[in-house]
Amino acid sequence: MKNVLRLDLEGLPEEARDSIIDFYEYIKSKYDSPRRKTSEAKKDLLSVMKKGLYNLPSDYKFDREELYD
Repeated sequence: MKNVLRLDLEGLPEEARDSIIDFYEYIKSKYDSPRRKTSEAKKDLLSVMKKGLYNLPSDYKFDREELYD
């Protein structure tokens, strides 16, 4: 069952309407299903990887011991 609520935003200034919409989108994303968030996060990570925005220096060495210090 879906709840439907209609708000009349016509009397508000544009900045106030934008704030309400931004807040609604924030709340919706915060309480969205975890499975969807995980899927979107994976897509975002793959997108970043494809663009090459994660490049490490050529002389970079991963040190597992240093990670836990």
